[in-house]
Amino acid sequence: VYSMFAVVAVEQFGMVKNGARIGPTANFFDWPFAMMTVFQIITGDEWQDMMADMSVVYPACTVQFNDVYVHGWHESAGWPLYKEAGYGFGDCGSDWAPLFFIPMFLVCTNIMLNLFI
Repeated sequence: VYSMFAVVAVEQFGMVKNGARIGPTANFFDWPFAMMTVFQIITGDEWQDMMADMSVVYPACTVQFNDVYVHGWHESAGWPLYKEAGYGFGDCGSDWAPLFFIPMFLVCTNIMLNLFI
């Protein structure tokens, strides 16, 4: 179950910019970091702050890195390929982050408690 939540977190929040709690010690950049972050959340280590960091939306973040959203953006040699294919990424989170974090906290905490009780 922890692994499933970690995979979903990497997919949904992997590129979100660092915030008050999300940073080098807790992030969803890849699966190993996501698993460590899920364990931190299960133990109650400032998971509300992590949820708030994942809820960042425009204008506090960049929707997509291109010349429309970032003034003075110059595309390097590899970027036109991404632009033509319609790919792009930004560092915004989602307003729906509480719908991920609260069920994850409740489900995983109950599983952890059942191991000891």
